[in-house]
Amino acid sequence: MIDAVTIDDLKAIIGDIGHEIVSTETESAPMIVARTPDGVIYTLQGRACDDAKSSCKGITIQALYRGADKVTDEDIGRANQSFAVVKAAVNRERDNYSFTRYLILDHGVTMANIRMNVTVFLLVQPKSLKIAEDRSE
Repeated sequence: MIDAVTIDDLKAIIGDIGHEIVSTETESAPMIVARTPDGVIYTLQGRACDDAKSSCKGITIQALYRGADKVTDEDIGRANQSFAVVKAAVNRERDNYSFTRYLILDHGVTMANIRMNVTVFLLVQPKSLKIAEDRSE
């Protein structure tokens, strides 16, 4: 059981599920940009980190898309109502929209649990994206 993750843990998670590491960041918090075999780009980022920003008690999984004009607030709301495991949001100032899942590691979880959460996110996120971008539903 682990109750915090480091950049090495995040790398191991990505490697264990067979995805490509596109880039890493450790300056503000541990973060990895990864790519699935079918081209979905997503990030794993440490949250609730220690003062050194090296060990974190939470993880954000996120897929970010450019072009906030592709979705309405109603589209985002429909996506959120359809899939509780992924939160959809739009940021008009930054011209993007995102799908996010947050994991709390307090009191310990297994690496298998984290891998499963990433896998579930990546199974549900494309469905949520389709709902958000398809105004005909």
